[in-house]
Amino acid sequence: MDNIEFLKVILENLLQKKEEIKIKKSEDEFWILLEIEVDKSDMPVLIWKKGNTINSIRNIMRVAWGVKNERVNIKIIENN
Repeated sequence: MDNIEFLKVILENLLQKKEEIKIKKSEDEFWILLEIEVDKSDMPVLIWKKGNTINSIRNIMRVAWGVKNERVNIKIIENN
């Protein structure tokens, strides 16, 4: 399982509308950017109190990508 599949498994276990989850990966020489698109109704679950949930996901993914000495950032996009 690669890191993007790992992220998708985490999101599918947290969110209600699993079919609306989309992950887009882009890279430059310094960073890997993962854009997560989720349904509007799942945003409160993903953000939760002061961003605790998404920040925890970011930390998990930084460790997973850090094993390969790569730097990753996650951006959330709200799907209408």
